[in-house]
Amino acid sequence: MTPAVDLSDTYRGAYAFGVGALDNYVHNVVREQVMKILSGSRNAPRTAASFRIPSWLHQDLTVITSRSEALLSADRYVQETLGRQTFQKSGDIADAIRLVSSQAFWLTQYGDTNSAKYAKAQLDLIVDRRNKIVHEADIDPSTLEKWPIDNSMVLNALDYIARVADKIELHLELDEPST
Repeated sequence: MTPAVDLSDTYRGAYAFGVGALDNYVHNVVREQVMKILSGSRNAPRTAASFRIPSWLHQDLTVITSRSEALLSADRYVQETLGRQTFQKSGDIADAIRLVSSQAFWLTQYGDTNSAKYAKAQLDLIVDRRNKIVHEADIDPSTLEKWPIDNSMVLNALDYIARVADKIELHLELDEPST
């Protein structure tokens, strides 16, 4: 049975928004953890990738009289800095989490190397499809027709994205060193 209304573009929108929601989630959770580190409620990870405050901002923070003003300034800087990056692909998400965690995200959360590679590949395929939808109008260049999409494809992608977000949350909870 063919639906009376073509919902394919609605599905494409949901698919793209799902990847965007993951990107937004990673930005927010990393910003929150960086701010915990800067405020002293979380220890900085012992990794080279930890978030660095530039010397000019550090000097500005030392002249601000109230702690809340200093943290607000730092938060704006962190938001601006992270806002220039995308956290959609598996490698970019790993880089973001490395700013606040000393544990390798994909390997820690998915167990062995093969499972981690598979998990990363699955997410990257979802992001690649999102990029086709957003940047190429989801057109197959060989046929000049839109790639097929349906409800189950979108639900599977959104479910996978939600599971990755859950793994990020779990990873950060388990890796949260106390001060």
